[in-house]
Amino acid sequence: MSFKSFAVATLWLITAAASAVQAADQSAVGTTDNINELLPLEDLQLFTKVFDHIRKAYVNPVTDEELLESAIKGMLSELDPHSSYLDKDSFTDLQVKTKGE
Repeated sequence: MSFKSFAVATLWLITAAASAVQAADQSAVGTTDNINELLPLEDLQLFTKVFDHIRKAYVNPVTDEELLESAIKGMLSELDPHSSYLDKDSFTDLQVKTKGE
């Protein structure tokens, strides 16, 4: 499975699971207070809307894989100055450098 397929499937599963849990919580308890604390459904929906808008309207053509990788890089870079995302090649290079091989 490609990174693109995996990422899209993961986003779909997260959104579907959040919706299902939210619906179950509403029917069992009548409130969404607890589930909204556990699953950021509205945030995920916003992310998918922005993702789709950028994919369709960005000035240059951009693939889903590029968007998802950029989103991951952005999430990590905003957390603290020491966190970053490494693609497969960069991770392999880091492993070689840290092992001294």
